[in-house]
Amino acid sequence: RTCVPPPHCALQYMAAPEVTLKIFYQLPDAAREQDRAGILPLHRALINKAAPEVTLKIFAQHPVAAREKNSYGHLPLHLALEHKAAPEITLKIFDQHPDAAHARPGHAATHRHRARKRRAAPEVTHKIVDKNPDAGRETTRNDAQATTRSREEGAGRAETPTHSEKTTNHETGRNTG
Repeated sequence: RTCVPPPHCALQYMAAPEVTLKIFYQLPDAAREQDRAGILPLHRALINKAAPEVTLKIFAQHPVAAREKNSYGHLPLHLALEHKAAPEITLKIFDQHPDAAHARPGHAATHRHRARKRRAAPEVTHKIVDKNPDAGRETTRNDAQATTRSREEGAGRAETPTHSEKTTNHETGRNTG
């Protein structure tokens, strides 16, 4: 199988950063080319967790890509959070397209929840929440189910004594409680 275009191949098959950087230096317009699946190099770099210097080079060559969804409806900010990109990369993408803080692909998690779930750097989470204060109040179906499950489990634990509440019957040596 042939991988087209070559910059996408380097990203998809995780070539050494030096090789990938050389391709993008020699083909500066390559950062604007979609592959057959409609994915830009910035998307591919984030998905495949390319070296930060590679992702930053691609972003520098085509910063407008921060505003473009891939064929699955994901913006680069979604991908940066989902795939735990370096904070520097995520912040550059956010600064290029701050309105992405309001975007939400389908029923996917809000950016704040995604950032929290993926343990994004605090400066990333703060910027997202500052841009979209309502993001802190939004919940997804999964968040609601987890909260309900947590409450139910908590109620079950209340009936069972904790280790510190258990007492020992010194006559029999058995735990009670």
